[in-house]
Amino acid sequence: MLSYNIGTSHLVAKGRKAFYLVSRIFQNCKEMSSTTFFRIFDTKVVPILLYSSEIWGYQRLDKLERVHMLACKRFLGVPLKTPNKMVYGELGRYPLYVNSSIRCIKYWLKVTQMAPHRLPKQAYSMLFSLDANGKRNWVTNIKELLQSLGFDNVWRDQGVLNIGNFLTMFRERLIDNFVQEWSLTIRNRDRYLLYSSATGQFGKAAYIEHIDIYCFRVALSQIRLGVLPINSNMNRYGVNKKDSLCPFCPSDIEDENHLLCVCPMYICLRTRFLNDVHCTYMLREMLDGSDVYISRLISKFIFHAMKRRQQCIDNQ
Repeated sequence: MLSYNIGTSHLVAKGRKAFYLVSRIFQNCKEMSSTTFFRIFDTKVVPILLYSSEIWGYQRLDKLERVHMLACKRFLGVPLKTPNKMVYGELGRYPLYVNSSIRCIKYWLKVTQMAPHRLPKQAYSMLFSLDANGKRNWVTNIKELLQSLGFDNVWRDQGVLNIGNFLTMFRERLIDNFVQEWSLTIRNRDRYLLYSSATGQFGKAAYIEHIDIYCFRVALSQIRLGVLPINSNMNRYGVNKKDSLCPFCPSDIEDENHLLCVCPMYICLRTRFLNDVHCTYMLREMLDGSDVYISRLISKFIFHAMKRRQQCIDNQ
């Protein structure tokens, strides 16, 4: 069976090049909304990445998704090692295989309805016969994709009456499966404990659109996704627990709760920004992100606290 590795690798290279051009725009306009940023990405980069996906789109190609994740993490201002699951949930984005699978099935439906004398239909008939004889090919992958999503009847009937309605249903099924997988991962792994404690549903966080100052939005994204550069995060997998201690409170772990509620280094900043936020609920409210007013206060506090932290460390 033919391999699409070389062709898709070429698409990745061209897509990455197109993304860097988009990045230049973003670099000069960091207050750009997520709607505008991803509209540009979906218009200028995604069509390159999904070129000819009617043929290879049944696959889930990690190398294509890396370009997508590069864009998402660049917008959020988080490190490249940030777990992809949290990035998807934070932005309400779906993997590219959702679109590529739809394009693949849409083309299959188009071919099945062609007249018998058409060359694509004749080629399809030959592939169908090969699949029936146990030889894997493109038709086999289409069949397995439909069956994996519970559309065995569509395969048996070799088509549908209303293509538009079916493609809508097909897309919803792909998204439902992805969100279920996302929820299962978020709830059952320790790495996502902080994120999942208040972020129970998949979808773009409210602060993404309402906090339009880049440095504040990035600060909130980093603390929500557990990648804020504090010692508990930077030494998450370290052997020596002392590396996770607060640089100003030698007996306490420097985690998100310590930064927000406990460390005496930031008392003045708490008075300035967090008087309206009850400390008992601070961490939960910060993670929830639905209250834009509280999110703005916390984002400002985090930004200035991290700035002061670095200044104090540099002066030690």
